Amino acid sequence: MTDNSTRLYGIIGKNIKSKRKGKKLGQEELAKSISLSRSSLSNIEIGKHQPSISTIYEIAIALECAITDLLPSIKVYEEATLKIDEKYKDIFNSLPENISRKNRNIIKEILRKDD
Repeated sequence: MTDNSTRLYGIIGKNIKSKRKGKKLGQEELAKSISLSRSSLSNIEIGKHQPSISTIYEIAIALECAITDLLPSIKVYEEATLKIDEKYKDIFNSLPENISRKNRNIIKEILRKDD
């Protein structure tokens, strides 16, 4: 799995955990409601397990929220997957919202870290 996938599923897991706790549900209770083991749900919440889209939907239904509440926004995902020097992240994150994706990617390439 790529670093970006790992980060994506980590964000999804954190969002699931946050929604679950907001509903005052334990892992066991949520897991049972969607036919998962508690340990599987725990692994999803810490980003160790990559749930299918149907599992994410089932979790959203059980938590009575939109699936988009569990997925990161594009901005959050981009920020989590930036491979640019820390000193440039504020510059990148302050770009106007209406800047095109193509231009954002060009700027990202310019600011990219040397690996």
